[in-house]
Amino acid sequence: MGPAVKPITIVTGHFGSGKTEITINLALRLRSQSAEAQVALADLDLVNPYFRSREVRHILAAKGITAVIPPEEFLTSEMPALPVGIINTVRQAKDGNFKLVIDLGGDEQGIVVLGQLKPELNEGDYTVWLVVNPYRPFSRNIEEITATIRRIEAIGRISVRGLISNPHLLAETQLETIVDGHRIVRETAERLRIPVIALAVHERFAERLRESGIQEEIWPITLFTRPAWLDPE
Repeated sequence: MGPAVKPITIVTGHFGSGKTEITINLALRLRSQSAEAQVALADLDLVNPYFRSREVRHILAAKGITAVIPPEEFLTSEMPALPVGIINTVRQAKDGNFKLVIDLGGDEQGIVVLGQLKPELNEGDYTVWLVVNPYRPFSRNIEEITATIRRIEAIGRISVRGLISNPHLLAETQLETIVDGHRIVRETAERLRIPVIALAVHERFAERLRESGIQEEIWPITLFTRPAWLDPE
Protein backbone atom coordinates (compact mmCIF):
# COMPACT_ATOMS: atom_id res chain seq x y z
CA MET A 1 0.00 0.00 0.00
CA GLY A 2 2.50 2.61 -1.13
CA PRO A 3 4.65 4.11 1.66
CA ALA A 4 4.51 2.39 5.02
CA VAL A 5 1.41 3.42 6.95
CA LYS A 6 2.29 5.13 10.22
CA PRO A 7 0.28 4.58 13.41
CA ILE A 8 -1.93 7.56 12.51
CA THR A 9 -2.97 8.50 8.97
CA ILE A 10 -4.76 11.82 8.54
CA VAL A 11 -6.76 12.07 5.31
CA THR A 12 -8.01 15.49 4.29
CA GLY A 13 -9.44 17.17 1.21
CA HIS A 14 -11.94 19.68 -0.07
CA PHE A 15 -15.65 18.96 -0.22
CA GLY A 16 -16.27 16.79 -3.27
CA SER A 17 -12.75 15.37 -3.36
CA GLY A 18 -13.94 11.93 -2.24
CA LYS A 19 -12.00 12.15 1.01
CA THR A 20 -14.57 10.38 3.18
CA GLU A 21 -15.08 7.45 0.80
CA ILE A 22 -11.32 7.01 0.58
CA THR A 23 -10.93 7.20 4.36
CA ILE A 24 -13.51 4.46 4.85
CA ASN A 25 -11.94 2.29 2.16
CA LEU A 26 -8.47 2.83 3.63
CA ALA A 27 -9.64 1.67 7.05
CA LEU A 28 -11.17 -1.42 5.45
CA ARG A 29 -7.97 -2.13 3.51
CA LEU A 30 -5.89 -1.93 6.68
CA ARG A 31 -8.34 -4.18 8.49
CA SER A 32 -8.26 -6.78 5.71
CA GLN A 33 -4.47 -7.14 5.79
CA SER A 34 -4.70 -9.72 8.55
CA ALA A 35 -7.26 -11.23 10.91
CA GLU A 36 -5.39 -9.67 13.83
CA ALA A 37 -5.21 -6.13 12.39
CA GLN A 38 -6.70 -3.56 14.76
CA VAL A 39 -8.03 -0.43 13.09
CA ALA A 40 -9.94 2.64 14.26
CA LEU A 41 -11.49 5.42 12.18
CA ALA A 42 -12.01 8.85 13.76
CA ASP A 43 -14.50 11.21 12.15
CA LEU A 44 -13.09 14.70 12.63
CA ASP A 45 -14.94 16.20 9.67
CA LEU A 46 -17.01 18.19 12.12
CA VAL A 47 -18.52 20.86 9.90
CA ASN A 48 -19.55 18.97 6.75
CA PRO A 49 -23.17 17.80 7.04
CA TYR A 50 -22.93 15.48 4.01
CA PHE A 51 -21.11 12.23 3.19
CA ARG A 52 -19.71 11.74 6.70
CA SER A 53 -17.88 8.59 7.72
CA ARG A 54 -19.89 8.49 10.96
CA GLU A 55 -22.95 7.56 8.87
CA VAL A 56 -21.46 4.10 8.16
CA ARG A 57 -20.37 3.37 11.73
CA HIS A 58 -22.49 0.21 11.77
CA ILE A 59 -20.75 -1.11 8.63
CA LEU A 60 -17.38 -0.37 10.19
CA ALA A 61 -18.35 -2.14 13.40
CA ALA A 62 -19.43 -5.21 11.45
CA LYS A 63 -15.95 -5.32 9.89
CA GLY A 64 -14.24 -5.03 13.27
CA ILE A 65 -13.26 -1.37 12.90
CA THR A 66 -13.71 0.94 15.86
CA ALA A 67 -15.51 4.17 14.92
CA VAL A 68 -14.55 7.20 16.99
CA ILE A 69 -17.37 9.68 16.46
CA PRO A 70 -19.07 12.62 18.19
CA PRO A 71 -21.73 11.86 20.82
CA GLU A 72 -25.06 10.51 19.50
CA GLU A 73 -26.82 13.84 20.00
CA PHE A 74 -24.31 15.51 17.64
CA LEU A 75 -24.39 12.93 14.83
CA THR A 76 -26.78 14.98 12.71
CA SER A 77 -25.56 18.36 13.95
CA GLU A 78 -23.26 20.82 12.22
CA MET A 79 -21.94 21.96 15.61
CA PRO A 80 -18.24 21.09 15.87
CA ALA A 81 -17.65 18.63 18.73
CA LEU A 82 -14.57 16.48 19.12
CA PRO A 83 -15.43 12.80 19.52
CA VAL A 84 -15.34 11.54 23.08
CA GLY A 85 -12.11 9.67 23.74
CA ILE A 86 -10.23 10.93 20.68
CA ILE A 87 -7.21 12.00 22.75
CA ASN A 88 -7.00 8.56 24.36
CA THR A 89 -7.45 6.93 20.94
CA VAL A 90 -4.54 8.93 19.54
CA ARG A 91 -2.37 7.93 22.46
CA GLN A 92 -3.21 4.25 22.06
CA ALA A 93 -2.41 4.37 18.34
CA LYS A 94 0.96 5.98 19.11
CA ASP A 95 1.63 3.12 21.53
CA GLY A 96 1.16 0.67 18.69
CA ASN A 97 -2.14 -0.82 19.81
CA PHE A 98 -3.81 -0.23 16.43
CA LYS A 99 -3.79 1.85 13.25
CA LEU A 100 -5.84 5.03 13.39
CA VAL A 101 -7.27 6.69 10.28
CA ILE A 102 -8.60 10.22 10.72
CA ASP A 103 -11.19 11.76 8.38
CA LEU A 104 -10.37 15.48 8.61
CA GLY A 105 -12.34 18.30 6.98
CA GLY A 106 -10.27 20.14 4.39
CA ASP A 107 -11.68 23.62 4.93
CA GLU A 108 -10.29 26.16 7.38
CA GLN A 109 -12.60 25.11 10.22
CA GLY A 110 -11.69 21.47 9.70
CA ILE A 111 -7.96 22.10 9.77
CA VAL A 112 -8.31 24.23 12.91
CA VAL A 113 -9.83 21.17 14.63
CA LEU A 114 -6.52 19.41 14.18
CA GLY A 115 -4.91 22.07 16.36
CA GLN A 116 -6.63 20.55 19.36
CA LEU A 117 -4.79 17.29 18.71
CA LYS A 118 -1.46 18.76 17.63
CA PRO A 119 0.11 18.63 21.14
CA GLU A 120 -0.42 14.84 21.05
CA LEU A 121 1.17 14.32 17.65
CA ASN A 122 4.88 13.70 17.16
CA GLU A 123 6.38 13.79 13.68
CA GLY A 124 7.08 10.06 13.56
CA ASP A 125 3.60 9.07 14.71
CA TYR A 126 1.49 10.36 11.84
CA THR A 127 1.31 11.28 8.20
CA VAL A 128 -1.03 13.59 6.29
CA TRP A 129 -2.44 12.72 2.86
CA LEU A 130 -4.44 15.13 0.72
CA VAL A 131 -7.16 13.74 -1.54
CA VAL A 132 -7.25 15.66 -4.83
CA ASN A 133 -10.04 15.66 -7.38
CA PRO A 134 -8.83 18.06 -10.09
CA TYR A 135 -12.39 18.46 -11.34
CA ARG A 136 -13.41 20.31 -8.19
CA PRO A 137 -12.86 23.99 -7.26
CA PHE A 138 -9.50 24.90 -5.71
CA SER A 139 -7.89 21.80 -7.25
CA ARG A 140 -8.13 22.32 -11.00
CA ASN A 141 -4.44 22.82 -11.72
CA ILE A 142 -0.98 22.66 -10.17
CA GLU A 143 -1.17 26.20 -8.80
CA GLU A 144 -4.52 25.67 -7.06
CA ILE A 145 -3.50 22.34 -5.54
CA THR A 146 -0.23 23.84 -4.33
CA ALA A 147 -2.07 26.79 -2.77
CA THR A 148 -4.41 24.37 -0.97
CA ILE A 149 -1.47 22.45 0.45
CA ARG A 150 0.28 25.61 1.63
CA ARG A 151 -2.91 26.81 3.32
CA ILE A 152 -3.43 23.49 5.11
CA GLU A 153 0.18 23.46 6.26
CA ALA A 154 0.05 27.05 7.50
CA ILE A 155 -3.23 26.74 9.40
CA GLY A 156 -2.69 23.25 10.78
CA ARG A 157 1.05 23.52 11.33
CA ILE A 158 1.44 20.16 9.61
CA SER A 159 3.13 18.93 6.45
CA VAL A 160 1.24 17.18 3.68
CA ARG A 161 3.29 14.07 2.94
CA GLY A 162 1.46 12.65 -0.04
CA LEU A 163 -1.40 13.02 -2.51
CA ILE A 164 -4.20 10.58 -3.19
CA SER A 165 -5.38 11.11 -6.75
CA ASN A 166 -9.15 10.79 -7.12
CA PRO A 167 -10.18 12.35 -10.46
CA HIS A 168 -13.87 11.86 -11.15
CA LEU A 169 -17.06 13.49 -12.41
CA LEU A 170 -19.47 11.28 -10.44
CA ALA A 171 -21.67 9.24 -12.79
CA GLU A 172 -20.25 11.02 -15.84
CA THR A 173 -16.73 9.71 -15.20
CA GLN A 174 -15.02 8.00 -18.13
CA LEU A 175 -11.61 6.35 -18.35
CA GLU A 176 -10.24 9.45 -20.09
CA THR A 177 -11.58 11.59 -17.21
CA ILE A 178 -9.43 9.65 -14.78
CA VAL A 179 -6.29 9.54 -16.92
CA ASP A 180 -6.36 13.27 -17.73
CA GLY A 181 -7.09 14.29 -14.13
CA HIS A 182 -4.47 11.97 -12.71
CA ARG A 183 -1.85 13.60 -14.91
CA ILE A 184 -2.46 16.93 -13.13
CA VAL A 185 -2.09 15.30 -9.72
CA ARG A 186 1.10 13.51 -10.72
CA GLU A 187 2.65 16.68 -12.14
CA THR A 188 1.80 18.54 -8.93
CA ALA A 189 3.40 15.81 -6.82
CA GLU A 190 6.53 15.88 -8.95
CA ARG A 191 6.83 19.64 -8.62
CA LEU A 192 6.38 19.49 -4.84
CA ARG A 193 8.57 16.39 -4.52
CA ILE A 194 6.00 14.40 -2.59
CA PRO A 195 4.61 10.99 -3.60
CA VAL A 196 1.31 10.09 -5.13
CA ILE A 197 0.21 7.49 -2.60
CA ALA A 198 -2.36 5.93 -4.91
CA LEU A 199 -4.86 6.52 -7.67
CA ALA A 200 -8.30 5.92 -6.16
CA VAL A 201 -11.03 4.97 -8.64
CA HIS A 202 -14.46 3.45 -8.62
CA GLU A 203 -13.99 -0.30 -8.69
CA ARG A 204 -15.48 -0.59 -12.18
CA PHE A 205 -12.42 1.19 -13.64
CA ALA A 206 -9.67 -0.54 -11.71
CA GLU A 207 -8.75 -3.36 -14.08
CA ARG A 208 -8.70 -1.21 -17.20
CA LEU A 209 -6.46 1.33 -15.49
CA ARG A 210 -4.04 -1.38 -14.41
CA GLU A 211 -3.77 -2.40 -18.05
CA SER A 212 -3.23 1.20 -19.18
CA GLY A 213 0.24 1.50 -17.68
CA ILE A 214 -0.57 3.74 -14.72
CA GLN A 215 2.55 3.71 -12.53
CA GLU A 216 0.94 4.42 -9.16
CA GLU A 217 -0.85 1.89 -7.01
CA ILE A 218 -4.55 1.71 -7.87
CA TRP A 219 -7.12 1.57 -5.09
CA PRO A 220 -10.53 0.29 -6.18
CA ILE A 221 -13.09 2.25 -4.16
CA THR A 222 -16.45 0.97 -3.00
CA LEU A 223 -18.96 3.76 -2.40
CA PHE A 224 -20.55 3.82 1.04
CA THR A 225 -21.85 7.31 1.79
CA ARG A 226 -23.25 8.56 -1.51
CA PRO A 227 -26.98 8.27 -2.21
CA ALA A 228 -27.91 5.73 -4.89
CA TRP A 229 -28.73 8.41 -7.47
CA LEU A 230 -25.08 9.49 -7.49
CA ASP A 231 -23.70 6.01 -8.11
CA PRO A 232 -22.47 5.09 -11.59
CA GLU A 233 -24.85 2.82 -13.45
